[in-house]
Amino acid sequence: MVVAPPLTGHINRLVPLASGLRDRGAEVVWVGVERMLRRVLNASWRIVDVGGEFGRYEAVHQEARRLRGIRRFKKLAQDVRPALAKAMVTGVEAAATSFSPHALVIDHHALAGAIVAERHGIPWVTSTTVQGATEPFPLAPEIRAWRDANMSAIAHAHGVDRPIDVSPWVNVATVLPGVRPVPPRSGTFRYIHPTVLRKRPPVSFPWERVSTSNGPILFVSFGTVNTDLPMQLLGTAIDMARDWNGLVIAAAPEELRAGAPANVIVQRYVPQLDLLPHVDAVVSHGGFNTVSESLAHGIPLALAPIADDQPLNADAVVRAGAGIRLTFRRTEVAALRSAVEALLTDSSYRRAAEGFQQVLAGSDGSRRGAMLIEEALGF
Repeated sequence: MVVAPPLTGHINRLVPLASGLRDRGAEVVWVGVERMLRRVLNASWRIVDVGGEFGRYEAVHQEARRLRGIRRFKKLAQDVRPALAKAMVTGVEAAATSFSPHALVIDHHALAGAIVAERHGIPWVTSTTVQGATEPFPLAPEIRAWRDANMSAIAHAHGVDRPIDVSPWVNVATVLPGVRPVPPRSGTFRYIHPTVLRKRPPVSFPWERVSTSNGPILFVSFGTVNTDLPMQLLGTAIDMARDWNGLVIAAAPEELRAGAPANVIVQRYVPQLDLLPHVDAVVSHGGFNTVSESLAHGIPLALAPIADDQPLNADAVVRAGAGIRLTFRRTEVAALRSAVEALLTDSSYRRAAEGFQQVLAGSDGSRRGAMLIEEALGF
């Protein structure tokens, strides 16, 4: 049983693990918010909706989206995760009772999965980001102690007496090539490279605009979580296109469409994996899925990280020479245009991105992740 939070990027990260387990003969059922899961999963997957009331979770998560640094960390630990656990736990419990799963695979934000697994004595493993595998603020032990006490309080509130954010069996962290968390939070962490799987639900898109474009194509995406923060930079990218000889495709709220020049496509949800083979460069916040999928296609990136694991991902890309880092709150049209033109004219960025492409093509994170889970659980 795969327990997913209502976060598109985290669902995406679980898909290769679920696919690898299914390819090796496991029966897999997904448990989460069905409307979110259906954005990512195709019709071949069985989904059980958790139901529940998510009003409190959505309110505090919206507040967390506007924060950065220690304030965001505190808000996520103190308010967002407890609210999400409370919203999901009854539905996950019902699913576990109905299906009697041999094991649970849980995103590290979906604490309800670990709570239910502990209650029922079911083995469970965690899927996490590189940030989730790393001790936060390693020079501040008092913050780590606060985090651990907070997680214990959530567990105790649901009748569980041991940690629920780190699996005692195995924690599979999906990381970009060249990235390793220092120091790791637990000796049970194992690392895999991302696997890009193409089977996703279809999304309507004006493909004729792509096929008739005579200039370079730039894809701009700031993910599905930080929806409020990047509006200014999305607007900057659209403004850049006003005197730019190319096509800009922006995964952005439709309200930005008003006043956009003719060479800009603004669409909230885009068929990203289908688009990337046609794209020459990407502008992003450094979210794991957009970065890994772009590199899997050998595309260089300009990255303006906001929070979470995005700075780590941006550093890995820049260190390898596959992209340029921008300052999120202080990037103006001229700086963005300069970065994009550098990616398009300096072939070293493309070559470095193609180096990532070769590494990712040669690694099977889906199969390796499934094997790590099976080995840890003794299956």
